[in-house]
Amino acid sequence: MLKQMNAQYVVSFEPQGAIKEQQQLIQETLSSYFPPASYSTIGLPVNAEIPAEIPRILAMSKFGHSSLQIAESEIRLNTQFDTEFQEDLDTCWSYFKERIDKINELTKSISKDHILFAGIVAQFIDEDVNVPAKFIRKKYFNDTIGTDVYDLLARMTYVISDQYYLNILVNNLRADNDRDKEALGISVDINNRYLMNTAREIKHVDNEVLDGLQRNYVEFINTQIYKITEEG
Repeated sequence: MLKQMNAQYVVSFEPQGAIKEQQQLIQETLSSYFPPASYSTIGLPVNAEIPAEIPRILAMSKFGHSSLQIAESEIRLNTQFDTEFQEDLDTCWSYFKERIDKINELTKSISKDHILFAGIVAQFIDEDVNVPAKFIRKKYFNDTIGTDVYDLLARMTYVISDQYYLNILVNNLRADNDRDKEALGISVDINNRYLMNTAREIKHVDNEVLDGLQRNYVEFINTQIYKITEEG
């Protein structure tokens, strides 16, 4: 049975001044998910040149499932899914999407619609695949790798609609407390970097690109991800 372990959303933008000046707006916009008391600011050296992507503000959801990292040029949402929901991929997405949409609304306001990049990364496992390293070797490497391989990773990158990269990583994962216990790991990463990399000039991300990111992610999860665990 396929399970979703976690998910991350990142959206980057052109800085429009010190992000700490936007903290009240951030807290008000995300108050349903991150209580105002959960926010903390990170002290940084005065007059030091700190990269814009280094977090300045942190926040944690009420029950600790989600965390927020806010930098001068990006916002990151990290979510861990409870065991009772991990097998319900629709519920996992509904939970995550609700927060993504609110973060997009916030980011457009903070950046004055100067969003540059957005991406979703999600980690899944399937504990029912028998001997994952062997499975990967047979399906993705046509048995060209020795049978004694201990760990194995297959990576595939696709381009969607001349805008998005879809990166898929398939590997065998080992339990920290039992190295002989394995599961098949599947990492899905979809983002609009292809559009960024091929554009002749800076293009700001609009609602169409943000909506397309979500739409392509959902389509892959609903129609394609299960094929990864099929015998080749």
